[in-house]
Amino acid sequence: MSRRPERPGHSLGGAIVPRAIGRLAPKHALYLDPGFRLALPTSGLRARLYWAAPLVGLLLSALGRRDQWRCAEAAHTPRTRELTARAKRDFDRSMISAVYRDIAHHPFPAAAPEVPSTVVLSGEGEAVVPADLAADLARHGWDVRRLPDLTHEFWLENAPRTTEAVADLF
Repeated sequence: MSRRPERPGHSLGGAIVPRAIGRLAPKHALYLDPGFRLALPTSGLRARLYWAAPLVGLLLSALGRRDQWRCAEAAHTPRTRELTARAKRDFDRSMISAVYRDIAHHPFPAAAPEVPSTVVLSGEGEAVVPADLAADLARHGWDVRRLPDLTHEFWLENAPRTTEAVADLF
């Protein structure tokens, strides 16, 4: 097969893919709510408290969005719910702090993409790609798309709509 595969990156994975994209050399890179820039404290008392127990901060943040997630999960199939529960159970939570710390202290710089790149943002996308960064990416040649009425796991919530949003890339 002569066509190089596309390279997707979602959430925290989206923060890692750009570091390897030059070596991967795909035809096109696709980022789904990539963790390019998180609003996490990096200095002062707030940062010391947050980094002492980052999972507590994440839990408090998640509690504020639980009603939105419940609505999204209601649309999931029983198989999707089962797979999601298994993934959450098997997820290595110990790595979150290190990845979040890296993103907080080394946020993704807005620059021209190494390969044609598309960022798809959900209604929660501003938490990982703030509006100013999205605008800067677009100015640098990134294709920025939005699915504002879907949550961070938008392909689970509405796979046909998510696929339709990027169908022209494949």
